[in-house]
Amino acid sequence: MAKRKKKKQGKLRLDQELAALGWTKDADSFRDVIWTTFRSKFPSLTDEQLLEEPADAARFCDLVRTKLKLAAIGDSLICRTLLNIRKRGVRK
Repeated sequence: MAKRKKKKQGKLRLDQELAALGWTKDADSFRDVIWTTFRSKFPSLTDEQLLEEPADAARFCDLVRTKLKLAAIGDSLICRTLLNIRKRGVRK
């Protein structure tokens, strides 16, 4: 049985999920918006600290939705992507 590449599968799944919501760019562009919004609006917090505070997390998700111009993107997708950025070591 052939080994599967988890990273590629995860990216494809995110791409598909975003496309279903109307996002026309790639997943990396989505991640860039999430990361730059996080770093610019919450520079003193870690991703976990942000997500532990419901009011801050909700504000963050609203900011991301506004930048993306896609109201259909749910909080869980935005927050999950933020956590995955750090877990994968993509951004510093």
